[in-house]
Amino acid sequence: MPLRDHFRPPLDDRTSWDGFHGQWPAMITLELSRKLPRRYVAAPHVHLGSSIEIDVATYEEDGADS
Repeated sequence: MPLRDHFRPPLDDRTSWDGFHGQWPAMITLELSRKLPRRYVAAPHVHLGSSIEIDVATYEEDGADS
């Protein structure tokens, strides 16, 4: 997916990098949850601190129906 620069004029007054960055893993997780088989669970992981890490992982549940 292309990342467009929406954080310069004229759009920077309406959007923020923090808002986009915070919502992006949630939207990826939501879409993955719709497409993955039922035995999988998608979960976002966001770590903020001196370094920033964003990851989306899938987990297979034991004994779940397909």
